[in-house]
Amino acid sequence: FNNLTFTTAYLRGVMLESPVLNKKIDYTVFWGREGGGRYGNLSPGLGKIRDSFLSGMDFNYSPFLKQSYGFSVIHGWGRDRPTNLNPYNYDLYADAKVSDKQKLRYEIANDSQKFAHLFTSTYSVPKFHLTTEIRNIDKAFQTAIGSGYRHGQLGTLFYLFTTPTEKLNITSRLDVYQDRLFPSSKSPNIWNEDFDWNANYTIDPATSLMLNYTLQNELGRLGPFRYYSPGTGLNRTFD
Repeated sequence: FNNLTFTTAYLRGVMLESPVLNKKIDYTVFWGREGGGRYGNLSPGLGKIRDSFLSGMDFNYSPFLKQSYGFSVIHGWGRDRPTNLNPYNYDLYADAKVSDKQKLRYEIANDSQKFAHLFTSTYSVPKFHLTTEIRNIDKAFQTAIGSGYRHGQLGTLFYLFTTPTEKLNITSRLDVYQDRLFPSSKSPNIWNEDFDWNANYTIDPATSLMLNYTLQNELGRLGPFRYYSPGTGLNRTFD
């Protein structure tokens, strides 16, 4: 499982997963040594046995077809575990299917000291999909294994995908946020904007035309910069 308080980790240990009550409840419990030990992971730096362990539980409950809830607890310990990480981390989420077109999700995580919040809305109909995300991640928030998703950011993310015609598809992404972890020394409260727009038009089965535009206006970061790039391209496949 993957959430605000726990992301992918390399462990050597034991894991149990099981659904119960006609799949209304499912849970995962695990225990393992980080790094995998001598035989678990051969990546550089992970061959040495580490005195660092993780155990946890992820519990999910779906009382109704359109609602589900989940709770996670992660415990970490050992003398080789980074000292800036807390022993316990918690995560709580709720999913709701408002209609056949829209889904909502709210997640809150705590590392025993600081909080992280994530709200997501998904709206989908034929030929159109929009995802909206609102996040508030404390700059001192840590996951069970280190820095997490969008560390220290307060912001909103929009992702759009649409196919107005069978030959044309458009994707767009707009991210507006404050970087509170490494803010600009002169203007720490300035918001940053990242924007991408891409269109692909199929002229025939072997030919397509691409248009794209990228804007990065990140003046609120420690190393402020502004960048933009328009582009176009023609793809042709030859038999």
